[in-house]
Amino acid sequence: MQRVLKGVLAGATAWSAMDGVLRFLYNHEHSDTRRQEDQARDGVPALEVMAERIAQIAGVTLSAAERQRGGTSLQWAVGVGAGLLYAALRDQLPSSGIRRGIVYGAAFSLLVDEGIVPLLKCAPGPSAFPWQTHARGFVAHLVYGAVAEITMGWLDRIEEAVEAP
Repeated sequence: MQRVLKGVLAGATAWSAMDGVLRFLYNHEHSDTRRQEDQARDGVPALEVMAERIAQIAGVTLSAAERQRGGTSLQWAVGVGAGLLYAALRDQLPSSGIRRGIVYGAAFSLLVDEGIVPLLKCAPGPSAFPWQTHARGFVAHLVYGAVAEITMGWLDRIEEAVEAP
């Protein structure tokens, strides 16, 4: 099976799992924590900010609903894109098995959520958010990495079975 297809499938599966974890943890956080986070980002998630910027570059003004749909589309694009990157880097990453996926998820969380997103000014810097926001995102990225690796391993086994004489 082609590495690209594996990456797309792993990314979509991992993003779906990550999204479920994020929603669960967010819904079980204390209301004060949610309020602090919403105030820090003016109620607008980072990828919705990015969707709005892309629309502005294209000369389009988005309604709140369109901005939300754009943010959701970008979430899936980033999730699938991270799966493609994982598929490309997988053999060069330290460790093996599920640990390799967890290392990838941790690195992605730290580099993207805690680094690139604030640098692009899609969200304020890390100090603007309560620790629970960072913990939720980090745990969800660990889940992403683990599920991406599990999916890739499963697809590897399917590919081996199909290619076996």
